[in-house]
Amino acid sequence: MRSRFTPTMAAAALAFATATALSAAPAQAATVGGNNNWSCIPSAAHPEPVVVLHGLGATYYEDLNFLQANLAGKGYCTFSLTYGNPDGFPYVGGLKAIAQSAPQIKAFVQRVLAATGAPKVDLVGHSEGAFQALYVTKTQGISAQIAKVVAIAPPTHGTSFARLYTLAYLFGIRGMVDSAIKQ
Repeated sequence: MRSRFTPTMAAAALAFATATALSAAPAQAATVGGNNNWSCIPSAAHPEPVVVLHGLGATYYEDLNFLQANLAGKGYCTFSLTYGNPDGFPYVGGLKAIAQSAPQIKAFVQRVLAATGAPKVDLVGHSEGAFQALYVTKTQGISAQIAKVVAIAPPTHGTSFARLYTLAYLFGIRGMVDSAIKQ
């Protein structure tokens, strides 16, 4: 007998994914790998602090945390934030419009520069974070403060969020999804 992926199964999968995301505690990763150590002073070997930008639907503490911990373990000062999260909902980031998140990232970069005394940062981003690293550098007037950009799989042609956006049409919740994204 052939099984089918039904709307009920899709709803259950979406509910499970949401519950999993909500069960992660933002505070528990604040010190993982030396992340966001505001007293970190860049070394001569690694003079630029590294600002790590998460992907769509992720947060600062669970997207690139292994990469970030590895960099911190090698002596880099590493910093990250959850950008673009809907107001009052800190568990999923990158949902606001790119242009809305860019000033938030710019302010964070400037905070890192002020705290570390470094003249420039390196930006490392994954997925939407990679696109943001490119976008912020070009549009926010801080290109002189960016030493390097590492863009891991940037969606420079857009995304449907792994086709999950299509589910909004199937379940009749497109308006709710659009509202969350446009905040």
